[in-house]
Amino acid sequence: MKPRHAGRNRGLLAVHSGALGDVILFGRLLEMTPGPRTLIASGQKASLLKTAGVVQETLDFDLLPMHEVFSSTPLDQCRLAGMLGGFDRLISCLGGGGDEPSQRLSSLCGCAQATFLPVRPPARYDGHLVSLWLEMLGSAGPVSAAPWRFPASSADAYDGCTFIHPGSGGADKCWPLCLFLELADVLQSSGHKPVFILGPVELDRLDTAVVEELERRHSVLRSPSLARLAGLLARCRLYVGNDSGVSHLAAVAGASCVVLFGPSSSRHFAPIGPKVTVIQAPDMSQIGLDAVVRSASIASGTGML
Repeated sequence: MKPRHAGRNRGLLAVHSGALGDVILFGRLLEMTPGPRTLIASGQKASLLKTAGVVQETLDFDLLPMHEVFSSTPLDQCRLAGMLGGFDRLISCLGGGGDEPSQRLSSLCGCAQATFLPVRPPARYDGHLVSLWLEMLGSAGPVSAAPWRFPASSADAYDGCTFIHPGSGGADKCWPLCLFLELADVLQSSGHKPVFILGPVELDRLDTAVVEELERRHSVLRSPSLARLAGLLARCRLYVGNDSGVSHLAAVAGASCVVLFGPSSSRHFAPIGPKVTVIQAPDMSQIGLDAVVRSASIASGTGML
């Protein structure tokens, strides 16, 4: 990989190696940052933010020799210096800012200004993570909740459906699947067309017999690309899911969302979008079906189901 735009003003370099939801929240920060923006993130996540116009250029974290940030290789022998040099400013969620990897990354980029942001706020902080980031960058004003615009795609068989994503990164963050199935039945009886989104995590976690039961009762969309999923969520009737990356994608796509939170804090990590309803409980099992049905009814504008 060769250095790009050598000798030119390259603006901001942003780095985040996290999961989909984390990168989307990072994007909420970046869209409020002036000037040209280049994002280092993994694969489809980086491309997603470029497609939405949040950043102008991307570099795939997984294809860069990022191990050099954590090595003892002399800086002048690192390939990253030639790939990342020439930016005016660095904002990174990789490293804590005071450790050696952070110092190496800053030196490799050659930025005059470098800011390292935490991936989670301290427990005592009462606001959203993106608000904390803005404070750390000295920016004022509310976080943007405007939907991201994804290019229109060709007609899809799932356009206008109601999407349910029963998964999350942790099993303790998932509402019981049996309740999602009951919810889908209620929604279907009121005229919705429920579609379950199953990504690689869910397909690996769920027994084959469980997936087959889902497919017997309702439509199942398996592992769609992020680009396709973003377009579908932008045109869906309703979205219901747990604290997950897909829920963050639904929020920025402008979908009417009902998002369920248990052990994680919605105060810190709630998806940011124009039509997001959050239901929070200490434990996911404490969220009742009736509460979700009521919220789904209001969010979809259909009245009480």
